[in-house]
Amino acid sequence: MLTYLRYALASVCFAASVACLALWFRSIGATELLMAPNNATNCDVMIGLEFGRIYFAVDNQPMKVSSEWSHISGRPNEDFDIEQEISKQRNPRIVSAPLIFAALIFALAGVGVLRFRRQFSIRSALICVSVVALLLGMVVAL
Repeated sequence: MLTYLRYALASVCFAASVACLALWFRSIGATELLMAPNNATNCDVMIGLEFGRIYFAVDNQPMKVSSEWSHISGRPNEDFDIEQEISKQRNPRIVSAPLIFAALIFALAGVGVLRFRRQFSIRSALICVSVVALLLGMVVAL
């Protein structure tokens, strides 16, 4: 039973890795910004994708325009810049990271889950290096 649970968790990690790669590929040609109000804490949460990076921002004071969900989409550098759009808020806290790093972390977590409770070996190291090389090869190829 525990083996099936490990395989299920590894599958989720690998699926998340593939999803991050798909978002990374999409963010090269299109910019997305999602703004969501958080009524529980009275602050706004913004998530953006642009040029292979993901941006998270939290604004302590809610937007005066609308308390509804809003979505902005466009081409990079033609319509708007995410950092400029987020910095229009009064007091944003911005965190950004490359999406490829998230894909890499999920892939390595999937390998780690599969190898959990087994002795670490050269084979495990080669699997991890192969996954990293595959992901970086995809980045270079695109």
